[in-house]
Amino acid sequence: MPSARTIRLSGRTRKTVLLLHIVSAAAWFGIDLALGISLVTAMVTSDLRTAGVALQAVDMFAVWPMFAASLLCLTTGVVLGLSSKYGLIRFTWVTVKLIVNVGMSTLIYVALRPGIGEAATLGDRMLAGEPRPCPPTCSGR
Repeated sequence: MPSARTIRLSGRTRKTVLLLHIVSAAAWFGIDLALGISLVTAMVTSDLRTAGVALQAVDMFAVWPMFAASLLCLTTGVVLGLSSKYGLIRFTWVTVKLIVNVGMSTLIYVALRPGIGEAATLGDRMLAGEPRPCPPTCSGR
């Protein structure tokens, strides 16, 4: 028998929320993977045009699509947790997933968002023909 704090979802609604949860988590993972590939490409390529395009691509999908996917994953996860026997804090693995999701969503907005504009500007400058900037560890400084 469900407790007073359990939301009761119909079978079709539960399946829809579960599908949204899985799709949003997969989209979040895919966007994160594409972000990593773009950044590694920009760092290792010797072609300034390729590096510039990779950095501009980061600006297009790094923050808002990834943040939206993380929030959708968080919301559907909370709904699923409240509507099932697992709850949000009854089992350790559910609690860990919740904490990781909240933490990573916060990091996207607080830590990743501010630096993306700089990366896009750097990509624009590289496409305009400026040389790649020397990193702080570079001996040319």
